[in-house]
Amino acid sequence: MDYLKKFKKHSEYEAIKNSLLNPNVSYCANQADVHYKTKDYKDEYLAFEALEDGTFSLDIGSAVSTSVLSNISYSVDSGETWVLANNVDSQAVTITTPTVTAGNTVMWKGNGTGVSTTVNNNDRPSTSSIFSSTGTFNAKGNILSLIYGDDFADKDSVTGTYNFACLFYSYKTTKVAKIVSCENMVFPIRNVPTCGYLRMFQANEWLVTPMKSIDAQSIAASGCTSMLYKCLALKTSPELPATTLGNYAYFGFLYQSPNLEKTPSVLPATSLGVNCYRQMFFGCAKITEAPKLLATTVADYSHYQMFYGCESLLIAPELPATTLGNNCYQGMFYNCSGLTMAPNLPATSLAQSCYSGMFDYCANLRIGPIISARTMAISACTGMFYGCTNLTVMPDLSATTLADNCCYAMFHGCEKLITPPALPATTLANNCCGYMFSNCISLRKTPEFLATTAPYRCYYYMFSGCTSLSEACDLPATVLNEDSYYCMFKDCISLKTTPRISATTLGNSCCWMMFSDCSGLTKAQEILPATTLADGCYAGMYQRCSSLENAPELPATTLASSGYTSMFYKCTSLNKCPSILPATTLKDYCYESMLYDCSGLTTTPELPATTLANYCYSNMFYGCTNLTTAPELPATMLAEGCYKEMFEKCPNINSVTCLATDISATDCTLEWLNGVAASGTFTKAASMEDWPEGVSGIPTGWNIVNAT
Repeated sequence: MDYLKKFKKHSEYEAIKNSLLNPNVSYCANQADVHYKTKDYKDEYLAFEALEDGTFSLDIGSAVSTSVLSNISYSVDSGETWVLANNVDSQAVTITTPTVTAGNTVMWKGNGTGVSTTVNNNDRPSTSSIFSSTGTFNAKGNILSLIYGDDFADKDSVTGTYNFACLFYSYKTTKVAKIVSCENMVFPIRNVPTCGYLRMFQANEWLVTPMKSIDAQSIAASGCTSMLYKCLALKTSPELPATTLGNYAYFGFLYQSPNLEKTPSVLPATSLGVNCYRQMFFGCAKITEAPKLLATTVADYSHYQMFYGCESLLIAPELPATTLGNNCYQGMFYNCSGLTMAPNLPATSLAQSCYSGMFDYCANLRIGPIISARTMAISACTGMFYGCTNLTVMPDLSATTLADNCCYAMFHGCEKLITPPALPATTLANNCCGYMFSNCISLRKTPEFLATTAPYRCYYYMFSGCTSLSEACDLPATVLNEDSYYCMFKDCISLKTTPRISATTLGNSCCWMMFSDCSGLTKAQEILPATTLADGCYAGMYQRCSSLENAPELPATTLASSGYTSMFYKCTSLNKCPSILPATTLKDYCYESMLYDCSGLTTTPELPATTLANYCYSNMFYGCTNLTTAPELPATMLAEGCYKEMFEKCPNINSVTCLATDISATDCTLEWLNGVAASGTFTKAASMEDWPEGVSGIPTGWNIVNAT
């Protein structure tokens, strides 16, 4: 009997078991032992076992020359006879078997270096050889029989590239390989060449059971790229024992295989190439456990979006790497909504964008990782926990030196984060903490700030939308740069008191809308110490802080364009403004709309300036309905738009002193007293006889007196 062998003694079986190639069941009489010897499919031709009646075809592209593939043969009688159907240079060839009935097998062999040449994205069939079938089937045997003919059993290497690229790729809906299982298919190449298995089963929607393993020690560039891409029925992954990976080795390997439930137990590679695991399990929404990762040195983009959209993943793998590459873990666990805890990150030195978006939209992540890095890199943690709405615990950060964009939007939208991690950094960088905690609606207090120099946009929108924030630590920086605190606390409606700002050197727009729309803010610091302004530095700083009662003193004597524009715009509860704005030489738009709609204001600051600028006081007191007396305006020569709408809609103002003698500038007093009291006193320079009557001059019905 071919498949049963009987031994008298167990020792006889032990002596011969390794030479038993064909029989796979052995019986030892004296011990009643039955031994099963697993069938070695490595020794068998590549074969397709029909699960239903149908034919099989191999379409050989016109670019696949006879030097690449020749002597293609198939057998439908277990190798007793072979049908030779040769390839032809520069001509597409289709080889089709006769109908194979369910339960029967067709075997394949050939000679060459592979079945494909380059893979043309626009016309894959011309550069590839692709199997198709009219019925479903299982594949088994050694893939190398396609290129080594009868002499394949002991082979484990190939030459050339693209050796088996696109072999079962479903490139047409009408002509596909309806392969259900390739569990017993053998892939013995020890060192997979460039593009060796590229897109081999891509978009094959029938494949349920893959090969057991891809038995390679190393995989060259794109060797297994998209090999099982969009295999919609696939449930398990093969084991992947390779320890050396080239660039893009497993890129998109199981991309969007939505029914995949089991990954390899381990990915043992310790030498990684660029993009090697990129999007490897992208969109595999049913996997619950990730493979163990062993590499301690990772490459650029090596794990980029590796588990993107793996919504059922419950436990992330440990990440032992201490040497990182640029973008190495970027988006690695994006939208892994099943994760509750992040793995610790032991690297002490980071790489550009290494953790960027790493846990974006992990909606159930509750505990963040320990980030051991002492020094940040550019964009290292950008958006790292963006949209992690259940994050509640985040260990303190260790970095004392930051880099450009390193923590940008790091915790944006972490709605349950109450206590922020400590930020021990003393050296900041451009946009380093922009939007870092924006929309963290449960955050109660800021971390302590230690840096004394604030670079460009370092705290840009940092706490904007933190609606529960009630305590902000003082800001010790004495030097600000452009946009340093831009909208830093915008919409922090629970903040009652502003942090102390120590800056004496300002940058353009440095505090632009810093506390805008903080509707619960009642108290600002007593004085903003800077004496020299920068363009737009305090513009809109307290805009729409409707509960603010006091304004800080503003000692600056050197102004800049738009320096105080809309600073207290619509602060309707403001009842104390700066006692004096001491600058005597103004800049364009410097006080424009500064106290616009401050309806609670009953007094104005003193305005001693004698040299005006374009639109310098435009709309300054617009809508201040409780003002009765305008500040004295000593300037004799007006500038374009300087008093435009300055006191418009101030219905209780009944006293104005303006000593101007030259009002020829365009729109300099346009509607400046529109909507003031119906009667009042206007004090003018005695020599000035050119004042017009009306809302753009002296209001009709007012008493006119000359200054003495």
